[in-house]
Amino acid sequence: MSERALARLALSRLHGIGGKRCTDLVRHFGSAIEALRCRAEWEEVLGSVRGRKARSEAVDWAWAEAQWAHLGRCGGQLLTPEDMCYPYHLRQIHQLPPVLFVLGEIPPARPCVALVGTRRATPYGLDMARRTRGRWRRGGRALPF
Repeated sequence: MSERALARLALSRLHGIGGKRCTDLVRHFGSAIEALRCRAEWEEVLGSVRGRKARSEAVDWAWAEAQWAHLGRCGGQLLTPEDMCYPYHLRQIHQLPPVLFVLGEIPPARPCVALVGTRRATPYGLDMARRTRGRWRRGGRALPF
């Protein structure tokens, strides 16, 4: 288990810390590990109200470790923007995902399809996920979502 990836996962779970804010904190402090160590200084990055609110919440390490273990049982991997195999084109967007849960291989320099999730899915998104369940394949078998 990578402490760096686990810290990024735990940081991204905090209320009010989405993709952009997670990236801002990591850039400012140099790593997710260091950002979590320097929580008292978050206000200079996030602003006073948001910084106080975000740093008042406990870091849920148990949740992060459980997610990591579940991903391992599914044969998946966790990628962060620091990983070499993090998709190049995702690095170019303004609000890049702070972590990616990956099943299968990410082909280099080839088109591919990704299903991106959200913490607060819309009714439309949930309906589309249900309709396409089992249609996506990996290595000749349907993905388990």
